[in-house]
Amino acid sequence: MKKIKMTIRLTEYEKKKLEQEAERRGMNQSEVLRNLIARFPDPITST
Repeated sequence: MKKIKMTIRLTEYEKKKLEQEAERRGMNQSEVLRNLIARFPDPITST
């Protein structure tokens, strides 16, 4: 699967929380975000 590079804007507080969560999980920040996105419900497709 092709990976896409994204830029997001975070507050200093959000950035610090992301850093701490990544450290707590032993993951990098991108892995934490991908893990959270994977928990989103599957999109509903119209048939």
